[in-house]
Amino acid sequence: MRNRILYAEDNESLRNSMGRALGLLEGCEIEIFEDGNSLDGRLKSDVSDVRFVVTDNDMPGKEGSEIITECAPRDAYSGIQFILYSATTPEIVDKVERAGAVYINKGKHNFLDVCDYLSERMNAILSSQ
Repeated sequence: MRNRILYAEDNESLRNSMGRALGLLEGCEIEIFEDGNSLDGRLKSDVSDVRFVVTDNDMPGKEGSEIITECAPRDAYSGIQFILYSATTPEIVDKVERAGAVYINKGKHNFLDVCDYLSERMNAILSSQ
């Protein structure tokens, strides 16, 4: 079974940089989306090999926080770690954390910090398989 990371970001430069960095993580495959509606549509298909969803909040279509609060609490997504990587309001942070997601502040952490976090988590998953 492959370990898949779904990544949604509307900023093309960040999406490309983070996508390349995520592609270097051992033992996983990356799917990249440029808007919330595309990510939301993908989450409505088979997610059995998805381990992480990393999303920006403010994107065309559905916001990342909306996707997280709809999906993260549901049993169908129980094996997935949702991560909101964005600079957003305390109310949004509280909302996604209550849904069980991790918030990483885009204003304080660069995309390499997110990759480090995912690498640590992916290594834990791989060692338990």
